[in-house]
Amino acid sequence: MKKTYRITDSAGVHAKLAVLLVVAATPFECEASLIYHGKSVNLKSIKGVLGQNIIHGDTIEIAAVGPEVERFFQTITELMASKKIGIECEA
Repeated sequence: MKKTYRITDSAGVHAKLAVLLVVAATPFECEASLIYHGKSVNLKSIKGVLGQNIIHGDTIEIAAVGPEVERFFQTITELMASKKIGIECEA
């Protein structure tokens, strides 16, 4: 399963937001990737997420596979909205 998000935080995905994403993703029994400009990194890796240098207005994809993928995406989408990190884009 894959979803697309547009980053709305004016500073992009900085350290604090990257930590929030990684912490939210880690408990789920699924493999999760963040895809940005064609490069895929482990969403459960702070170094991988920060290394993408994602800025305001950019579009990212998050892909996940595993038994908890539905709950995973519900949590990630809610986090993105509540912390004003980004918004889900229509497919």
